[in-house]
Formats: sequence, C-alpha cells, structure tokens
Amino acid sequence: MPRSRSHWSPARDGEPVPEGPRHNRSHRFRELWVLRSVGDHQGAHKVVAHPEVGDIAFDSDVLTTQGTNLRLVVDTPRHADARNKVDLLSAIGIQEMTSKS
Repeated sequence: MPRSRSHWSPARDGEPVPEGPRHNRSHRFRELWVLRSVGDHQGAHKVVAHPEVGDIAFDSDVLTTQGTNLRLVVDTPRHADARNKVDLLSAIGIQEMTSKS
C-alpha cells in the first residue's frame, strides 16, 4: 500500500491541511504540507534469514527526497508471524536460543 503524500493527496490549489492530532502537532508540519514537496516512493518485499527464528518477511519502502541523494529505507514486518518473530528478537537480543553441546 503506497504511503507517500503524493499518493494520499495529490497537489491541488487551495488544498487544506489535514486535520487530526498528528497533523496539528506542529506549525512546521503545516508549513511543509503546504509546500507539496514530495519524493518518489518505491516498494519491495524482502525475506531475511535469521539463524534463530528463521525467515522473516518484510515490506520494504524506500523514501527519497527530491533533488538529493537522501534515501530512507523502512522495513515493516509483512504479517503477524513476521511481527511475532521481530518482537521475539527484540526481547532476546543477541542471546542464542539453543544450547551447544
């Protein structure tokens, strides 16, 4: 599912700033929204093979800014099983789950 501003709200003259708790937090957000400066959105799917929990499926979004080389990669667990594995890894850290003989 695309998450960029260009998808959710195409630029239109007189476009209102969205309302709601997230959008009303900062004056700076409202200023940036009015500028309508958005970057391209690229998405993909990745599978990470982890030695302790196995394969973890991710949706990967690459967000770019116009006129720069700056990219932000956001990986989100693709489904509940993937989310559970990420949660487990955040709890165990770098511990090994199996004993070595």
